[in-house]
Amino acid sequence: MCVRESRVTGIMSHVLIGLSVLFIEQLKLIPRPVLDGLFLYLAITALHNNQLFERIMLLVTEQVGLLQHYTWTLEPDLVDKWLPHQLSRPR
Repeated sequence: MCVRESRVTGIMSHVLIGLSVLFIEQLKLIPRPVLDGLFLYLAITALHNNQLFERIMLLVTEQVGLLQHYTWTLEPDLVDKWLPHQLSRPR
């Protein structure tokens, strides 16, 4: 399945979030564990193709054959030295 995003997609998602304020009483009827599970699912699925998460995974997984598009011109030691610096930078 292919998803095509545009500026309208972002605007509509924010409009729907804003409209959820009007339905706050109905949203209170949804059990808390259901909402926690939904947000946990959204957080985990958002990690897919997240560049920072993929680089962190380079530290804890075997680097041979994994994510070669990041490391094809870099030595693995250089990647290991750069990641802590990148994580320590304030946003």
